[in-house]
Amino acid sequence: MVGNTKQKGFVADIFPVLKKYQLEHVTNNYLDRIEVVSKPVWKKLIDKTLRDAENKWWTKITSEGDLTRIGNIHQDVTLCGLWKICNQNRQYRHCINIIIRLAILKTDGDVMCNLCNKMCDDMTKHFMLNCTKLFKERDSLYENILNEIDINLFNDLSNSDEDILIETLLGSRTDHMRPDQISATEWTSFMCIVSKGLSEMWTHVTNCLIEV
Repeated sequence: MVGNTKQKGFVADIFPVLKKYQLEHVTNNYLDRIEVVSKPVWKKLIDKTLRDAENKWWTKITSEGDLTRIGNIHQDVTLCGLWKICNQNRQYRHCINIIIRLAILKTDGDVMCNLCNKMCDDMTKHFMLNCTKLFKERDSLYENILNEIDINLFNDLSNSDEDILIETLLGSRTDHMRPDQISATEWTSFMCIVSKGLSEMWTHVTNCLIEV
């Protein structure tokens, strides 16, 4: 059994990861019996662990309706592209955080928008597409997007289904921002513009919605 994992060193770094994926027995066997796992066995063990983790992720995403949107946005068990943007463009960390919050925001029943006084059952959709009191900020965002991406891509995005539009603006690369359509660099610029625009709109949202 590993002792004080607060100490510095390889074991202290690797043990929390092994514990997370129920692999701590590998370290315990080594410490207790100097039993070293062979490379082929280790590779097979890791492959199975990753598959199990991915299956667990997809089971959770598909079984919980509140996670549908984030599941459509982030479809791979890899580092989310939005976090990569944060690492590369630290000045956008706050703005990207707003995108993440919008992606997981849920509505428990109907709510009334305190800005436009209309009912809605999807807070994120209302905020991003429908609230009439945010039309100036929304138009400014779309204008900045139009100046950044190809006009045909912009038209496809504008004419798409509302849910697809929202998911694309929140970081999905499944429909209109596929890697074969737009490069990683272009997508990063697009998401920085979107995140900045949504962040400016977000200043209105804290007092925007009240439950009725």
